[in-house]
Amino acid sequence: MPFFRQEDLGRLDWRLLQNGFINLYWRINYLDEDVQKLEELNYRIARFDCSSWKTMDESAVDISSKLNIQWNGKSLDALNDLLTDIDIPFESGFVLVFSKYDLFQKLEPKTSWPILDILASNGRLHLLFGKRLICMVQVDEPTLNFQPVGAQAVLWNPREWLNKDRGL
Repeated sequence: MPFFRQEDLGRLDWRLLQNGFINLYWRINYLDEDVQKLEELNYRIARFDCSSWKTMDESAVDISSKLNIQWNGKSLDALNDLLTDIDIPFESGFVLVFSKYDLFQKLEPKTSWPILDILASNGRLHLLFGKRLICMVQVDEPTLNFQPVGAQAVLWNPREWLNKDRGL
């Protein structure tokens, strides 16, 4: 399902994706209701209970097993590369649900935001191929905020990428 139709604008997946690929939740019942709606739309769901992560290694093992990737938790660049190849159903999409992410943020303050940033960037990348990747992040702190994710640099076009092609 590479694109939404006008009649899809009220659907939950449209509402979640219209402002980004990462959506924060405070109320667990809202999260559960939305996950159920996405399941009804045949999205593949991977759930992560971040309260069970006591070390970065434990989080990497959980992420690797549920996403069927081989990430050791040491390199975020490796995670980014591995996420480009995850299996996303074309006819629906893939939803990553992180519960109690604020606990992971406290455990790994230097890693928690980059992981969200990587997920957002991969959400955009997959969407270019008509595949939907949605990330739902539940936190117990209603005032918790993250810096923007998925930012893209403004780059030169392919024909003027090299300095010499711009007369420099």
